[in-house]
Order: sequence, then structure tokens, then C-alpha cells
Amino acid sequence: MRRLFNFFGHFLASLTFLSLTLHTQTHRNRHFTPKKHALSFHMEYIFLNSRDELLRIDVSRIVYFEADGNYTNIYLCNKLKGTVCMNLARMQEALTAQLKEKATRFARVGKSYIINLNYVYSIQMLKQRLVLSDQSSFAFQISVSKEALKSLRDLFLKAKTKTKSSKQQ
Repeated sequence: MRRLFNFFGHFLASLTFLSLTLHTQTHRNRHFTPKKHALSFHMEYIFLNSRDELLRIDVSRIVYFEADGNYTNIYLCNKLKGTVCMNLARMQEALTAQLKEKATRFARVGKSYIINLNYVYSIQMLKQRLVLSDQSSFAFQISVSKEALKSLRDLFLKAKTKTKSSKQQ
């Protein structure tokens, strides 16, 4: 009986010490609260869930998606590559569903790619090559058909004339 009492006494003393420690830390932290706006910046994530893994990807870091049969490869600006079990058409639907109107930063280029328009550096019609780059740390070169490159070029030219006319008004 005495042993049992010693055990509970020690256990209660430990709990009392623990609650005092927590109270002290809470009391200290009440005076130190970092300003939320000092560290807050807006990031958008897309969540891609499969049976075996969940990917949480910052949308601004996605350079392009590449079709690979029933899979889609995702290339990020830090040169990481992820693969999900989803064809490119379903990936396009997922982008539209999760990002809504902000999905317009992505464009389908041909049958094999969805690209982030913010990273288009060069459209080379004769070489049938598209260069995606942030102009400092990476550059991806992908082969695309002339028709797809022409459509992409027209998209940029149309956007350019649209912004020019809105500035003049």
C-alpha cells in the first residue's frame, strides 16, 4: 500500500510540475506573440491525393506538367519531379476545380503538356522548342509541335494587345 501511495504521490507531483511548467510557458508566450502580418505571405497549394501519398504543391512553383500515359509528371522550379497516377486531362480538371479562375495561369500546350505561363521564356518555332525559365536558376526545354507553339504565341500576342488597349483607355 505504501508503494502504491508513493507511486501516486510521485505521479501527482509530476503532474503538478508539468502543469506549472505549461502555465509558465503559456504566461511567457502571452507577452511574445509574433505579428501575423510580418511573416504572412500568400501561397496557394494544390493537393493531389492518391492511395499511397498526398502531394501538397505550391502552385507558383509548378513549371509544367507532362503526360506519361496514365501518369502525369510534375516539374517544379527547384528541379524536383513528382509523378501522380492521373492522366493529363484529369490533371487539367483538378487544376480548374481547385484553383477556379486562377487556373488561367496554366495553359494546355499540345497533347503532352500543361505549362505555367509565368515561366515562358522563349518560343522557338523553327526548332519546335519551348523554353520555360525563371531567368536565373533553371531552364527547361521541351519539344512541342509547331501548331501548339503557334497557338501559345498567339495567346501571348493577344494578351499583349489587350493590355495595350486597356492602358490607352
